[in-house]
Amino acid sequence: MSINLELPQCSQEKMRELLQKQREFYFRLNHLEKHTRTARKIGVKTCVKCASCCWQNPCDLNREDLINISEYLGYKNVKDFFKEKIVIQYYAQLKKYIIVPVRKGFKAGVFNLPENWFKLEPCVFLEKNLCTINDVKPKCGKDMNFWEDIDDISIGIFYSKEELTKILEEFDI
Repeated sequence: MSINLELPQCSQEKMRELLQKQREFYFRLNHLEKHTRTARKIGVKTCVKCASCCWQNPCDLNREDLINISEYLGYKNVKDFFKEKIVIQYYAQLKKYIIVPVRKGFKAGVFNLPENWFKLEPCVFLEKNLCTINDVKPKCGKDMNFWEDIDDISIGIFYSKEELTKILEEFDI
């Protein structure tokens, strides 16, 4: 199997659907922030398992994360894990790619979707506000520190097409 890094464009219908989901998300997010005991809200600098970060930001993954998570979940290889649980998002303004877990309700693959598509649904590894891969959580997830100001959080292990191709070839994807 080979992943084509040429990006399919989103149809207008799909874009409308995504924008509607985004509106619904912001409604849920406002509800979450008003009615959930988040670390930022109560003024502590530790995780309170509110899952706010798992809804709002994807964990960017590196090569080691792909190996660790796929092994932890019992996949026979990274390739199978990748086909089911990973999205490669292209950021046109940076001309770079990022590897992130798929969100609930989305398909794995390579996409050129609106930048905030990941905020439409929570991380696929979030169950009952707990991370199901906590033992092998990516560095980004461990370092999220969502009690800090959002503007101070820098996420993103971005890959050029060449760097990404090298990773994909290593795992025969």
